[in-house]
Parts: sequence; structure tokens; C-alpha cells
Amino acid sequence: MHPLQQLLQNQLRSLFDAEMQFNVMLPRMIQKSTNAKLRNSLRQICGDTMKNIQQIQKVCSLLETSPTGVVCKTMQNLIHEASLATAAHQDAAATDTCLIANARNIVEYEIASFDIACTVACSLGQQDACLLLAKLANRADYHNQLLNKIAIGRRSNPRVRKKITHGKN
Repeated sequence: MHPLQQLLQNQLRSLFDAEMQFNVMLPRMIQKSTNAKLRNSLRQICGDTMKNIQQIQKVCSLLETSPTGVVCKTMQNLIHEASLATAAHQDAAATDTCLIANARNIVEYEIASFDIACTVACSLGQQDACLLLAKLANRADYHNQLLNKIAIGRRSNPRVRKKITHGKN
């Protein structure tokens, strides 16, 4: 087996496990959120995570490989951090801020991981797999933007918010 093919298979298995772990964590994050926009965004991400799992299975099918067999330690650590951060008795704003920060860490990991898998698939000439993985990376990027908008909207100083949203110093 070509070393890049093996790398892609391991990456896909890791991504599959990561999405499964995130799918288990999201309902807890939704339950802990106090902000309606955040809760709705997390619900959307939860639904999309199920789509991600199905698309990873489809990519694995295209490549004739199993999606299981690897535990994603990175996602385990990110989820553990998210659990610890939201377990403390904090006020609503602090809890929601922790949820946003942890969810963004997770989706940024997804962006990088899907992008790497896409690059490897393309270099192996697996165009169909590459397209599906690019869509997954784009979906994760959309989730990141969604969470970022909520975070910016929660900032108390309108001048800071204006600078951030308009890129002004």
C-alpha cells in the first residue's frame, strides 16, 4: 500500500472517531448553553455532525476502507477540556463563552483535519474523495464563522465589536 494511501486511511478513521465523539458531546453542550443563538447554532452543528459522519463513511466506501479502528486522541482531549471548562459553577455568560471557545477549538481542528485529508486525497488522484472532504472542511469553516459571530455579538463594548467586524484598528 502506498504510504499516502495509508496516511489517508488513518486520517479518515481518526476523523470518523472525532465526529462520533463530538456527536456525543454536542447534546451536553446544547443543554448547558443559555444563549438562544448559541443553542440554535449548536443544534445545527449537531445535525451537520451526523452528515459529516455519513460523508466520511461515503469517502471510506469510495476508498474501500473501514472508517473504524482509530481513536482520535486530539478530539478526546478537546472534549475533556470542554467538559472541565463548563463543569465549574459559572454564570451564564461565562458558561456560554466557554462553550463557544471549546466548540471553536473543535471546529478549527475539524477544518485542519478535513483539509489535510482533502490534500492527501487529491495527491492520490482521488477526486471524488477530495471533493467530499473539501465540502466537510467548508462546513466546519461555516460552523467556525457562525460561532465567531455569536462571540462577537456577546462582546459588551460596541466600539470593539465595530472594530472587529469591520477590521478597523
